[in-house]
Amino acid sequence: MFVRITNWKWHLLIIAAAVVAYAPCINNGFIADDFILLHRIEILKTQPFYLVEVTPEPFRLTSYLVMGILKGAFGYDYRFFYVVNILLHAINGLLLRELAFRLTGKTQIAITAALLFVVFQSSHEAVMWIGAMNETLVGFFVMLTLLMWVRGRYGIALASYSLALISKESAAIVVLIVPIVEIYRGNRNFWRHYIWLFLPTGIFAAAFLLTLSKNFMVNNGIHAIGWHALVVLPNSIHRLLWPWSYILIALLAITKSGGFSKRQVMITAAFLVSVFLPYIFVANTFNVPSRHNYLASAVLAVALSSMTWQLRPTALRNLFLVSCVTVNVLYLWIRKDADMERRAAPTTALIDELRNRPPGPVRLIGFEYALAVDMAKGAAVTLPGWQWNDVELIPPADRCAECTVLTWDRSARRYVNQPN
Repeated sequence: MFVRITNWKWHLLIIAAAVVAYAPCINNGFIADDFILLHRIEILKTQPFYLVEVTPEPFRLTSYLVMGILKGAFGYDYRFFYVVNILLHAINGLLLRELAFRLTGKTQIAITAALLFVVFQSSHEAVMWIGAMNETLVGFFVMLTLLMWVRGRYGIALASYSLALISKESAAIVVLIVPIVEIYRGNRNFWRHYIWLFLPTGIFAAAFLLTLSKNFMVNNGIHAIGWHALVVLPNSIHRLLWPWSYILIALLAITKSGGFSKRQVMITAAFLVSVFLPYIFVANTFNVPSRHNYLASAVLAVALSSMTWQLRPTALRNLFLVSCVTVNVLYLWIRKDADMERRAAPTTALIDELRNRPPGPVRLIGFEYALAVDMAKGAAVTLPGWQWNDVELIPPADRCAECTVLTWDRSARRYVNQPN
């Protein structure tokens, strides 16, 4: 079947699967940090070095470039932002297909891996949240880097890796992944080309250290080196594997369809540890957030695909694949889309409320993102006539005679006008 169908039809199927899986998010509106990023784009027009003051944002330049282009072309019409991010995810699926084929030499494994990857719900934030576009962008450049590397196009790989480093600082894992790829390929003679990767890595490291004093992720304790990383890593891998990997392993054991060599297990584990490594030092949780599962989901998709094609009989294999794809898509439609709508509600409802009012001073009570008033301000300026300083947050006891006071009703997901 995989041989008879031409490549372009498989490409269309992969793109269609990504679009179908994530289409429900197109009407979700901007969410939380999106408004801060959109406002920073305006600041950058007059203060091009502003991002240095909010490090690590200088290492997400490609996100600001893409969002700036989209904002210039479509204004605050969030639908186009989502469409572009979904298509970027689909392109990443095509890159994974080609990369998996180059590594395994098996068309069926490559196509199945791509299809599983584009519908996986475990990394949904990377596609369903515009502010997490840096994950799909770094995924694009990292996979392009690896693909060009295995093709022997080392100059293009170096250029792509350089762009990856200004898409997300986690791109530095390439220096760990490339040796794993070469060990998997059985190529021990790659060091002459590999050493060139340390040129952009060195520049990145110097820039990271020079801006460390302004890095709010580190200075505010959001990321910190500590013992908790030893818990975050295995817990995050477990959550990524659950439930499909465990189901598949059980089916393989019950049907005695195939086994796993120690080498395969070690290589897959090395890939997963490498792609998770930049994210396990998050201090406020014991799980890597969904958006940070993006590259890990690509690794898992290839491993699952390889295991699936060992499963016998064929009917059971097809049942597993159909179930996996269907359940993931339905979970995205029903559960994850609703989660993202809920996260967007405080700002979406605020925009709806302000749209029916003349611009003027507004004070908010109970805003769900109370520590980030810039989200409310950023939401307001998406409307004509509204200014950045029109919206503020206040405690219930504070009043402003000339202000409109709105209280957020979380259960009803709307604002209630309060008398002064």
